[in-house]
Amino acid sequence: MKVGVSMAIDIRAQREAVFVLMHKDVAVLEYNMSGKRATVLNTDMVPWGFNYLGFEEWCAGRVLSMSRKNAKYIMNALMVSQDNSVRTKMQLALAYHCLSLNDCYWVRRKSDSSKWEDVSLFRNKTENVLTPVSICGKVSSLFGKKLANSCDITVDGTYRKSWVRTDVGFELYKGDDTTQSKECVRECLASAVLRALGFDAIEYTYAEYQGELVCRSDCFTSEDIEFIPFNDIKQEKENALEFVKAISLDDYCKLTLATYIIGNIDLHDGNWGLIRNLNSGLLSFAPLFDFNNAFSDEYVTRKDIQEMWIPTAKLVDLETGDEVDPRDMFLYDCRYTSEYTMQQAAQLAARLLHVKIDQGALNQIHFYDQTIKDECMHRVVEINSWSD
Repeated sequence: MKVGVSMAIDIRAQREAVFVLMHKDVAVLEYNMSGKRATVLNTDMVPWGFNYLGFEEWCAGRVLSMSRKNAKYIMNALMVSQDNSVRTKMQLALAYHCLSLNDCYWVRRKSDSSKWEDVSLFRNKTENVLTPVSICGKVSSLFGKKLANSCDITVDGTYRKSWVRTDVGFELYKGDDTTQSKECVRECLASAVLRALGFDAIEYTYAEYQGELVCRSDCFTSEDIEFIPFNDIKQEKENALEFVKAISLDDYCKLTLATYIIGNIDLHDGNWGLIRNLNSGLLSFAPLFDFNNAFSDEYVTRKDIQEMWIPTAKLVDLETGDEVDPRDMFLYDCRYTSEYTMQQAAQLAARLLHVKIDQGALNQIHFYDQTIKDECMHRVVEINSWSD
């Protein structure tokens, strides 16, 4: 059964429907849209963070934000509103079964007999028709008809990006923010550096799409492996940071050191987390990814190392100074604060790991700027000295 989605979303039908949240072919819960009532059918399979967000907010979170580059062109192509409200985003998500490459959750109407094999992004053909819009901002005459399930409406972040289906799986294409910026160069360099130094990092390589430079990477999730971002973990676990450290303190320390080495100033809570093996149920750290803000303009001047270490940072109310639950940050005028800078966190991590990094491996990497290479080498030498 090939599943297509009409470009016109039947909003009235959505408002009157009963929806079922599925994990593959397992029914997790039912949600009555008109009565706004949820009935849990399988407690063990409720998505992380779902109990805090609720059904409508969870669905809305499966759709791209309007702050993403070319988002308005994507919405125009899909013939849907550019309104960034929860209701509008939920309606779009439901039209596409709330599918995502991050996991195997999806949503269908209770009256719908579709199965996982009918809708799975991993199993069903994707035409890549949104890629010219997502990367280049181009509009195609294909729109206004029907569109098979597309991954691009679920990609988060603010940069130009698109999931491209190949014969062997999915590749993520990411473009620069502007013609003068160097996000692709930074991402590929950071990836090469970390992999040469022995870190478990996603490989980013150069590619070209319709005459534009992009960086490409393989999808690290599958029908057997799901990604759980730390943002979802902290909504599920009261002591989320201690929870992930208990899974692997070594991997947490490696995350800290890698961030210091490349000066990644964009390690927010959606850019790292855990992977879940659906066959074994085991949780482990996800590979390191998303480096297009590494080697920033502050890298050589070392201003970046004085920034707070986000994974240990706390939210505080600006007026009272009291700590704020990060799940409620939208309710407060607040800021992040931390007892550690990036450099201090790296020092602690190095002492815990007692790691010795082969700095000579950096000589095999082509750096586009000698001063960046010198600073990168210096940071590796620092880490080795802290490990003594």
